[in-house]
Amino acid sequence: MEMEAKPGERDSSGKRLDAGGNRPAGEEMARKPNILLITGERPCLGLMAEGVIRYVAGSLVGVETAGRSTRRDDPFCQWAMNEIGIDLSILQLEPLGRKDLRSFTHFILVDSSAEAFPLPEEARVEHWRLPDPAKVRGEPSERIVAYRIMRNRVERLAKALIARVLEGQDHVAAR
Repeated sequence: MEMEAKPGERDSSGKRLDAGGNRPAGEEMARKPNILLITGERPCLGLMAEGVIRYVAGSLVGVETAGRSTRRDDPFCQWAMNEIGIDLSILQLEPLGRKDLRSFTHFILVDSSAEAFPLPEEARVEHWRLPDPAKVRGEPSERIVAYRIMRNRVERLAKALIARVLEGQDHVAAR
């Protein structure tokens, strides 16, 4: 049984309701931007982006990473992020199938293998198509350079995304 709001009460956002128990005209409840970073087999780049977004935007946006794989066995990924003070070990990683896609306002397809996932028709989607730094072979000192390059690229993309989302200038990419 749904309870009716009474005049003078407040809604869930703390706004005072009018005499009819409604929010005053023009005061729609704003939906906090909620970003889902979708990865394919290698979640490293999605986790990098989530770490940057959480660090830069704090609680202004919601952000999660999901994908086909939940493997977290990439020490170079964590190493590159530790260098800038971001700890990826605290981030949650779930299979995409466990996510309620309707709860997200923005979808970022981090790598090209993520493009096969079906998304809601009205979804705001960006395709980053980032290459996998794990494919670089060589000595550890050479491999970490590839991760640093990708970390810096992810950081630029994530900061630009945050600015667009918070300024309401986000876009719907062509599918």
